[in-house]
Amino acid sequence: MLGWLTRYKSERMLKIWSEEEKFNIWKEIEVAILEAWAKLGVVPSSVPEALKKVSISPDEVRKEEEKTRHEVTAFVNTLSKKVSPDVFEEEQMGSSIMPHKRNPVVSENLTGIARIIRSAVVPALENIALFMERDISHSSVERVILPQICILLDYALVRLRTLLEGIQINESKIKANLEMSKNLILSSRALFELVLAGVPRDKAYKIIQKVSFDVIEGKAPPDFRTALISYLEKEDKKLASIISEKLSFVKPAYISHIFSRTKNMPFEIKVKKKPEVFDPEGKAIKDKLEKLGYRIEDVRVGKVFEIRAQNGSKDMIENFFINPIVEFYEMSLKE
Repeated sequence: MLGWLTRYKSERMLKIWSEEEKFNIWKEIEVAILEAWAKLGVVPSSVPEALKKVSISPDEVRKEEEKTRHEVTAFVNTLSKKVSPDVFEEEQMGSSIMPHKRNPVVSENLTGIARIIRSAVVPALENIALFMERDISHSSVERVILPQICILLDYALVRLRTLLEGIQINESKIKANLEMSKNLILSSRALFELVLAGVPRDKAYKIIQKVSFDVIEGKAPPDFRTALISYLEKEDKKLASIISEKLSFVKPAYISHIFSRTKNMPFEIKVKKKPEVFDPEGKAIKDKLEKLGYRIEDVRVGKVFEIRAQNGSKDMIENFFINPIVEFYEMSLKE
């Protein structure tokens, strides 16, 4: 348990926010729902009575959550198995009440944690004023945010690496999503190009606005670029040709180039010996430097690899670039 949590608390509130109490309250809610269903004849009255006698531990729920990746579903499954041992084994769940969902649970988790980490910025900045001539109002702030944010940040970075190592990009789906916009995302670019071609801005704006609304309302071709060129050709074929050429460079096909470049972006691996492992090379360098009169606390020798690979992975690094027994590594993308 974190030190600040035991220092700034009351036993009553600590109990309220314990996992045991949380699951007890959840069970009371489940019992109340089942009692109402029993009155309506949906379930036998014996079901809520049996549930009242059941007790579960947080460890049991966590074990079930390893399969479902969903805490509420894990809790319900754990309860159900104790009432009816024959119980709906479930794998990862998207939503406890919306079966069609495929929640990106890792990235959703990261998004929430990022909000908590950002929330520490203001109290951290307010503590700066007390750096030299301080009262002790900084103390409670630091006791809370320093361990909390360090722990959360470490967890988030490890989770982010897991996400990036396993991410799958559906290029056809991205293209389809862009096409759903009917190319209306080109309206700003079209306005810019019309102005560069000599059309007064207010006139160019009205043209783009009319064509956009016609596309949205189904009064023009279902593609903004096609509709715009068709409109311009009625007034100025040369202008229509210029804008057609300019907008042809902005197309979803360019996405493949972006993904290709990302996949081939080099990454750097820094390999170091673990702190507890003796480093003879580092020791030899330290001794030589000290003989020359330098005061050296420690020297550790490492290696740096720069790799371009479309399917690099953690296994690849640990199998070919490091000895995980005595070494650890840091990885970063390079521009």
